[in-house]
Amino acid sequence: MTTIRRVELYHVRIPLPDTFYPSWIPGFPQRENRFDLIRIITDDGVEGWSAGQAMRTSVRA
Repeated sequence: MTTIRRVELYHVRIPLPDTFYPSWIPGFPQRENRFDLIRIITDDGVEGWSAGQAMRTSVRA
């Protein structure tokens, strides 16, 4: 049976060169791209990555 050996979580913030106005959240201009990056490693060496949107209140920088 495979067992998860390690989970790593990275909070990523990349400044944008210009302000971005996403149509899916009108009224909230974005000056950076923020997301959470997750890495999972099993005891037999299998590695997986996933990413998801980070909301402004999810991490205090």
